This record gives sequence, C-alpha cells and structure tokens, in this order.
Amino acid sequence: MRTKTIVAVLATVLFLLVRTMAHAQDGKEFSALGGVIWRGNENSRTLELEYSQMMQNLRPFGFSVAYLNEGHFEGANNDDKHHRDGFTAQVWAKTTILNQRFTLGAGVGPYLYFDTVKANKTMNADRHGFAGIMSADATHAITDQWDIHLRTNYIKTPGSADTFAILGGLGYRFDSPSKTSVLSEANSGKNEITILLGETVVNNIDTKRPLAKNIEYRRTLWKHIDWTASYLNEGKSGLIDRRGGVAELWAMQRFFGERMDMGIGAGAYAAFDSMRDRTFGLNGIITMTVGYRVNNRWGLRSEWHRVVTDHDRDSDVILGGIGYRF
Repeated sequence: MRTKTIVAVLATVLFLLVRTMAHAQDGKEFSALGGVIWRGNENSRTLELEYSQMMQNLRPFGFSVAYLNEGHFEGANNDDKHHRDGFTAQVWAKTTILNQRFTLGAGVGPYLYFDTVKANKTMNADRHGFAGIMSADATHAITDQWDIHLRTNYIKTPGSADTFAILGGLGYRFDSPSKTSVLSEANSGKNEITILLGETVVNNIDTKRPLAKNIEYRRTLWKHIDWTASYLNEGKSGLIDRRGGVAELWAMQRFFGERMDMGIGAGAYAAFDSMRDRTFGLNGIITMTVGYRVNNRWGLRSEWHRVVTDHDRDSDVILGGIGYRF
C-alpha cells in the first residue's frame, strides 16, 4: 500500500479520535495484554498495548487505539514467514453487570498492519495494508483503579493470513481523582523543545542497531491536539543511513494534573538516505509518545517512531530524552 494512502487514512483516524476525546471525560484506561495467537495450526505469542475511553454522551459506546504485535510465524518454508504488527482503532459496546465490577464488551475496527516477509535469501519485504479486527472482552475490576482483562481478537486480512488470539492482562483506569499537584499551563507555556537519543531497528535481515538522535519542537494547539516538527537522524546500519525533517499531528490525552501525557501522531518524514545512492524521499511516520513533567519547565519524554517506506526499509526508532517547556 502506498505511503501517501496510509498517511491520509491515519490523518482521518486522528481527526476522529480528537473529536471523540473532546466528548469523553471518563472511562480512560491503559491496558497491557499478552497471550497466544493462531494462524491455522501454527501458534505464536502476541502482545497488545491499548488506550481506551468511554464516550460520555454515547454510552454504552467507547473507543480504543492500540499497538498489536502478532508474533512470528515461521511457516513450512521461507516463503511462508510472517512477522506482523500494527495499529488498531476500534469502536466498543460495553455493558456492566454484577455490582458494576464486571464488564462485557465487543469491538470492531480497522487494523493497519506491517508484515515483514521473506523476499529472497538476503532480503525481506515490508508489506503494508489494512485488515479488519473483531474483539470480545471480559473485564473484572479488582480495585478502584486496576482491572483484569480476558480478550479474544479475530483478524480478517484480505489476501494474507487470518489470525485468532486469546489474551489476558491488566488495565489501569485514570478516573479516580489524582493526588498529584496540578501544574499551571500558564506558567509553563504551550511550547516544548526535546532532545532524544535511542536506537534504530530496521525491519529487515540487517541486525545492526545504530544510535538514533532527534531534536523536536512540540506545540500544543488545542486541548487534545499537538503539532511537532523535528530533525531525526536514524544512524547508519547495513541498510540505511537516513536523516531528515519530520512533521506530525497528534491526538493527545493528559492525566494527573497535566503532569503526564500520552498520544499518537502521524505525518510525513522527508529523508535523505546515503545508503540508497544518496536518495531523497518522502516517507510516512507513525509515533506513540509518553511524557512526564517533573515541574512547570522540565520534563521527560519517550517516543517510538514507525517509519513507513515504499522500498522495504521500514524501521522502528525508539527514543527517550529531556524536554524544556516555555
């Protein structure tokens, strides 16, 4: 699938997320789940990291965004290998029973996947596309803030492998009043400069993990919308030596008196790659971030970029650093 198509679809999803966040004030939860996934008779391990939220004026409906890793399927031969992961956005219908501590839910939505498959003896291919995901979830509240989840996911992928998974895990709800002191937005400003360091993992046979560097300017436009411009250097591995400018629009949610934020962004990455005959190209980029403000001025931030290319050089760039607000 073309990078421009993916970016356009993601921009639409981000817009819908922001509109939904504006009317969803409770039921905020972050969950981490793991389990077993099947493709036919073959199985692997699976992982899901999810942010979910109920819609205040449209109960019993809610929404979620998640990162999903479907594990590694080796297949009967090299041509049947699949290492697939991606991002989901789902609409949920939920009902609460047994004194409000037990919840049943069903969700459905699109799944943007990135599938690393065998191209030849020396290279892999990065296949992108959209699939459908259907989920059923049972949740038990063990405390005012902690939940236990049991979930099933069925993924229907046109032209590729369908999978079925059973997962279990923990969820943390952000609804309870925070005892953390509220930071003043007026005193800290809406701008942030962050310097981040980390590593780059190219989604191919190459195993080198070079040092990655990023300097980012972040601007809070509205309550749930940020915009960033940054210079990203992915470092030099056996397949890339890529660097360039990144612009992203973000759907954001903030917690604990504005001290913590979580968000997902998408945009364009105009990069120069010395390993590909000094080629300049426009790539897509999807990023998840978590930030924590130590005080009104200084904070910590982690970011995970997924670079989306048209030439089998997708990469994950994992970074952490310190930022200054003004």
